Amino acid sequence: MCFDVLYRVLGCDVRSGLAVDLGAAAGATGCLEVDEHQCTSVSGIFAAGDVVSDLHQIAVGAGHAAVAATRIHKILPAHPR
Repeated sequence: MCFDVLYRVLGCDVRSGLAVDLGAAAGATGCLEVDEHQCTSVSGIFAAGDVVSDLHQIAVGAGHAAVAATRIHKILPAHPR
């Protein structure tokens, strides 16, 4: 048997159950639906990485996290007590 290219498939089980139980919308694969700020359909619940996208790459998850962190920072009160 001869191969030109061999790709290893790792797979991923989306573990969005907690967010879904709290009311977050998810697609057919179980990935959570988020807006442009990584916010789910439940106010205050953000999601990033493999639970949001089928593109399983660390850089993608880090990018999602940066977007979510920026939004969270902007919506927090300026001087919490």
